[in-house]
Amino acid sequence: MTRTEQSAAAQLLRQEPDAAVIKMTATGNPDFIVIPKSVMSAVRFVEVKSGSDTVHEHQEEVHFRLRSQGFRVDVIRVSDNSIEQFAPLPMKRRTRGDGGLIRIYKAKDPLTGIKKLASPYWYATYRDDGKTIRVNTKRKIKMEAIAVLRRLMLERDAQKTAAR
Repeated sequence: MTRTEQSAAAQLLRQEPDAAVIKMTATGNPDFIVIPKSVMSAVRFVEVKSGSDTVHEHQEEVHFRLRSQGFRVDVIRVSDNSIEQFAPLPMKRRTRGDGGLIRIYKAKDPLTGIKKLASPYWYATYRDDGKTIRVNTKRKIKMEAIAVLRRLMLERDAQKTAAR
């Protein structure tokens, strides 16, 4: 555990002395899980940033997944003796008719109940002449997949104008 993470853990315990603070080690996941003992079902994920560190894209995707499952995800900035809430910019939503991106999951594991990705890639979905088209973007990063989706829709629109 880095010195910054040790400092953050100590400060989190000072703020919530009856909580369990668990260090996470998997890449892309938030740094700590804070579980208040009085309410074990209230789980809060905390991402720790120091100095000018930013939240990376793969971390934003993990945060989005956790938030969409109802968990609270906080990003905090730690300096020598202070801790402050970090408010990332809200994600812009695509407008209606811009298509979408999805991920394909396998069935839930019967023992753990966790769904696993069937493919690491994002799939682009859009409508063409009343039919839903789904295309594997072959991209693992969401922003790259959005660019592929835009290109596919531009190609679709170009074909429609050329046919007229």
